[in-house]
Amino acid sequence: MLRTARDTLRETVARGLHRSGLSTRLRRAQERGRVATLLVYHDPSPEVLDAHLRFLCQHYDIVPLDAVVDALHRRDWSALPPRPLVLTIDDGHRGNAALADVLRAHGVRATIYACSALVGTHRHFWWTHAGKRAHAFIELSQEDRLAALAALGVDPEEEHPSPQALSRDEMERLRPWVDFGSHTRTHPILPHCDAPTARQEIQASRAEIRALTGAPCDHFCFPNGDFSPRDLDLVRQAGYRSARTTRVGRVDETTDPFVLPAIGVGDGDSIDVLALRLATFYGVLGSSTVRACRHMLRRWTRSRHAAQAADPRRPDAAGR
Repeated sequence: MLRTARDTLRETVARGLHRSGLSTRLRRAQERGRVATLLVYHDPSPEVLDAHLRFLCQHYDIVPLDAVVDALHRRDWSALPPRPLVLTIDDGHRGNAALADVLRAHGVRATIYACSALVGTHRHFWWTHAGKRAHAFIELSQEDRLAALAALGVDPEEEHPSPQALSRDEMERLRPWVDFGSHTRTHPILPHCDAPTARQEIQASRAEIRALTGAPCDHFCFPNGDFSPRDLDLVRQAGYRSARTTRVGRVDETTDPFVLPAIGVGDGDSIDVLALRLATFYGVLGSSTVRACRHMLRRWTRSRHAAQAADPRRPDAAGR
């Protein structure tokens, strides 16, 4: 993947804040009291997830999603460890099959929210055919989005030579280390769907995931994090026990289990960037955030250089 100047700036800012200890202090400030952290991945490589888990296991107690949801429904967090963290993975990408060995090596369990009409097939995720138009398509009604895809020659039902989602056998091999939840059937933007379509996407996907895995499907995830009050009601009516959003934040004892906040993680994030995301300070690193980061980084750099210059015993103080 090509790195842009913005990517380089983000990495530089994250590295400075992490190594200065600022991101650690920000993270600890966010984690005061009884809170749980949910992370969101999509298609990380085994190497990236392994590196992340080495870091995460030093700072958190990784637990199954069921443990946090149980605590919310019981209103009793006594069974949770001090620093609970949940791994969630969206969509059900075929690359997730390679994560079993990493999860087993670290002794942790993840939740994969799968699109039930795509896993076990050779159909493709609709946005992979939309290209740069994908973000614009998200704003369309379901009917208009399907029409726009059809104009590009995309048939959502087409079976392609190579699958993009997990096969049924791959899901079975992941089962010792993964719980499967629902991410709807086809990943529509639910508020842009009419009521019958939204109901079908939410309800049928639960039954389809159960049929694919032979296990309960108790947890739901809103595609793109978008939902309306109607969609919340449909998720509850369908019998799910929780629903995860993309709202940035942590779960505490007052959190509605059907509006779970989380922290998004880039599939190629370095440890420095992961550490800053965990501070819920990273976000998209917009211009105001970048300016704040630059200011803190400059202050830290100046103080570090001043300390080096004032200490003649340090080799790097020479020549200053």
